[in-house]
Amino acid sequence: MLMELEPLIIARLAAIPSLLGAYGAAEFAGVAKAGKPSPCAYVVYGGYRPLQSSEDGAVARVEESWMVALSLKSASPAQGADPARAAARPEVEAVLRAFMGWRPESQSYKAFRLAPGPRPEAEPARLLVPIVFTVEHVINLDAAPVSL
Repeated sequence: MLMELEPLIIARLAAIPSLLGAYGAAEFAGVAKAGKPSPCAYVVYGGYRPLQSSEDGAVARVEESWMVALSLKSASPAQGADPARAAARPEVEAVLRAFMGWRPESQSYKAFRLAPGPRPEAEPARLLVPIVFTVEHVINLDAAPVSL
């Protein structure tokens, strides 16, 4: 269904050795985020877009969007985001390697694809680097296979 991939995405992020944690959307709130060690990553569901539906509406092909927000420690707010951006490259590369082309084990999912995302956001003492992926899958409310 929708939003079911969050635990799988978190587990895949947790397997990246350089990350000190992987968390869901609930921990992405400001107060919860403040105490997490960096570098770490948060998984945020970005919604879905219907691509195609069966005539009776019981089967749909949808594209879901998932954002991985890397949280990278910035040495000092006075330094700005540039040192954190320079240090971000290995973490960004690790996330891209983990998800570009990754296909969840469910038969209804296609491979993850890199998608447009927002620009990095500098906060006091940390830089948030968003990386967005989309994944297509079929939602079938009927037990019988239906082609779209």
